[in-house]
Amino acid sequence: MTLSKILKSSILLSVFLISLVGLVAIQAPPATSYEIMYERETSQLVVANSTIMGMQPIIPASGIHYSVSSFKESEEVSGGGSHVVTGTIESMTLSLGSLTQYKGYIDISVNDFNITVNTSIPQLARIIIESYGLKELIWAGLTNSSASITTYSYLNKTGDIVLEFLNGTDFVNISLPIEVGKVYSLNETLSLVKVNVTGIIQTSFTFVIQNNFPRRYQPFQSQFNDYFANASAKEGYNVTIAYFNGTYVPAIVWKGEGIGSIASMFGHERFTRNTTFSFETIGFYGENGTLIGYLHDVYGSSVSSFSARAVSFYSNSVSGELKIVIGKGVVVKPAKALGVVEMNRVPVVVILNNRGEVESTAYVNLSHPVYIRQAGALAELSLNGTTKFVIVFVNNQTVNVTTVKPVNVTITRIAINGTAYSAQRVVVTPSGEYILFNVSLLTNTTEQPIVYKETSSGLVQVNSTNVFVTNGKVAVVDDPSTIYYVIYPSTATPVSTTTTSTSVTSSVSYTTTISTAISTTVTSSVSTITPTQVSSTSIKPSTNYTIIAVIAIVIIVIIAVVAIMIYRR
Repeated sequence: MTLSKILKSSILLSVFLISLVGLVAIQAPPATSYEIMYERETSQLVVANSTIMGMQPIIPASGIHYSVSSFKESEEVSGGGSHVVTGTIESMTLSLGSLTQYKGYIDISVNDFNITVNTSIPQLARIIIESYGLKELIWAGLTNSSASITTYSYLNKTGDIVLEFLNGTDFVNISLPIEVGKVYSLNETLSLVKVNVTGIIQTSFTFVIQNNFPRRYQPFQSQFNDYFANASAKEGYNVTIAYFNGTYVPAIVWKGEGIGSIASMFGHERFTRNTTFSFETIGFYGENGTLIGYLHDVYGSSVSSFSARAVSFYSNSVSGELKIVIGKGVVVKPAKALGVVEMNRVPVVVILNNRGEVESTAYVNLSHPVYIRQAGALAELSLNGTTKFVIVFVNNQTVNVTTVKPVNVTITRIAINGTAYSAQRVVVTPSGEYILFNVSLLTNTTEQPIVYKETSSGLVQVNSTNVFVTNGKVAVVDDPSTIYYVIYPSTATPVSTTTTSTSVTSSVSYTTTISTAISTTVTSSVSTITPTQVSSTSIKPSTNYTIIAVIAIVIIVIIAVVAIMIYRR
């Protein structure tokens, strides 16, 4: 191989590699600060009876105690960290009254990250949310009359709300299926054993609120500690989609279980026993794979009892922690198409939203609308040092895109419909169903080139949506051919009248973008659209211009040779 050929091959390879690095689209900036909505709730009912005085250090004398702790906080943070807060426990001594029938209303308003419950029925003690395996204790207390309660909550679009009313020495439940964005009104009749508060003991305690942002595709360690309970677990992850602020987004869900302890309170006395806690963390990812928020939930419950001769003991406890973190200024758009690809042997969720942007559980380095028989978006994904190009189409099909380097790039002139243009003739080796290649711009210009490809029926224009310029390179996405022409409109010159140029038989100028091709109808599920049919532009290449240029060069060479010979004489 000659030196010139070696240099030529090296330059082509270097240009290709450098241009791939340069293909970075403008990205929406990640959230610089986050709003944290935090709550920690505990509700515990203890009923004890001991007629043996010598047992009182172990089992206190007869009585009913109900203990509650409710702590809420909202703050803005810019990253991880932790801080110490102080909570208060109220341990109430109760006496029982008569069985009373209550007729009243229950109104429930469900929003993205909070729920409001209004009720005229007294003795409401707990509000619990259940949504696709996630359980949240979102409020604990004891009402003695009508109440209006607004508290933080999260639903994966739908779920159930459970209202637990204290009924003497136990609880009675009302449950209802609910959905975000809806309001519910009920008229209920409950028969409850009336309870009266005869004494209250308040106890203060401190605990730490951790702002640990989950690391995508990495195990997550969780801990929960307060006055009543402590537990920890290592959470494994699952890749999915989850509901966030009005729509579904890519999500990673970490789940784990840990054996912890719950202490039963009876006045100042504490009795500890082991129980199982469930931990769940959900990371929500938006455009460009940005972490737009996360949810962390801990839930532990225990019901225990024993009876031996003159001693009996019953305890019903629930403890929970809920943390909702939302990126400030984050905007999410409805999902239009969903796909799953594999990177590093793990699944990656890719969503195309209704403004043509790509969301993913991986990082998205590039996002650009394309149209290859249907609308979609090209995306460059990266995860743990690996990159991958894919196209997610509006019919929920996600395909791999192979990056190829040009085998040969030459500068030429090409005539189309009576006009000649400067162009780059690019030869590539087709690989896979879809390819991506790029070359340096022929001139120092920001104009948008036009690209044609050779087919069996002539030259066909590549959809202009599939051609884009970034960092001095023109990139082309296509279902592959072998030879492409990158044409520069600013170099147009009329072809001589003696030159024959084949005209276009079906001339259609079109530019299809995601915003015009995707249906604007928003549904909760991923929808499929039928794009407007656009016919391809097909022409026959004209070679007359090239022949004339070759003849002219030959004549010039002959004249030069004759002139040299005359000069030597």
